[in-house]
Amino acid sequence: MGGTITVTSEPNIETRFAIHIPCENKNSVKLELPAKSIIKNWVALKPEISDVKGDDKLHSDGKKPTLLIVEDEDDIREFLSDSFKDKYTIILAKNGNIAIEKVNTHQPNLIISDVMMPAMDGFELCEKIKSDASTCHIPLILLTALEHHDKMIKGLELGADDYISKPFS
Repeated sequence: MGGTITVTSEPNIETRFAIHIPCENKNSVKLELPAKSIIKNWVALKPEISDVKGDDKLHSDGKKPTLLIVEDEDDIREFLSDSFKDKYTIILAKNGNIAIEKVNTHQPNLIISDVMMPAMDGFELCEKIKSDASTCHIPLILLTALEHHDKMIKGLELGADDYISKPFS
């Protein structure tokens, strides 16, 4: 897919993998179901600052990438939409059930989802997205007020790519 994988390691301290996959539509690529994670005692590291330039964030056809925001609280959904509207085409959903429909229709490049929502919560949404061969490649960030590491580990084991903790600015 034209991406790169790099690794840096300090023995007995940390190992950091960086994966860069270009944001392009590759209809000819066959995806297989991902293996279930066996991560135990995982601790999130602060991400390194990327050297990606603003223009590199656009698709090869010049269009902005698509961001699906899944949040049941109107004010947070609006805040996130306003924050990202200049760099992404925004799609909104109030819960996981609506989000699944929008993922299947629009195939977003990134999903930011609240954890605690009615109908289908963020954990269920994450599991459905990451266990489907047609959507498992989509990065998913969980947005949560839950500070319990057990909950964060659960989300990561379900395939979430990262967490953003509430409150945030």
